Amino acid sequence: MRHRPAVALIVAVASLAARASTPGAVNLFPSPTKSPSCSDAGYSALDGWLGEWRATDVASGTDAGRATISRDLGGCVILERWNGLGADGKPYDGFGIHRFEPASGHWIQNWFGDQADAMVAEGSEQNGGVVYERQFERDGVVIVIRQHIEPLADGRFSNRGERSTDGGTTWQTTFNLVYDRLD
Repeated sequence: MRHRPAVALIVAVASLAARASTPGAVNLFPSPTKSPSCSDAGYSALDGWLGEWRATDVASGTDAGRATISRDLGGCVILERWNGLGADGKPYDGFGIHRFEPASGHWIQNWFGDQADAMVAEGSEQNGGVVYERQFERDGVVIVIRQHIEPLADGRFSNRGERSTDGGTTWQTTFNLVYDRLD
């Protein structure tokens, strides 16, 4: 039962996308910048992250969860399924949709969590992976968050979050995970 909201979201998006491609239907998802095959070089920044992973919290050395990373929609998006612990150490499941935007050369991440949380972040290719950033205001304080998804020299991946409340002068690590391949 825990996965029903995520499944419902996927079904709803797929239904709307299918309807948008029906002749005469209003296109709810116009895509004037879509690559003909979604195989341009920009789409490959996260290719090494595809697969089944066990995540370990770097600070404690403990198991933090599992991630399944796959391509979908003709290779145009990367789907991330997280089952494990949240940044607060409590059980947390989440679902990410990562897509490359050829016109801007940026990556867009849409994240949905099982604690009614959602966010959109924009990123760029850096260090062989992608670094996302998002800024918002809470209680009068501007907060900047970053997420680094980067390959390590030994074939593993790093997934690290940071937060700044002083415009990026100082950063606090919010999570720091190392992904070990299971497949």
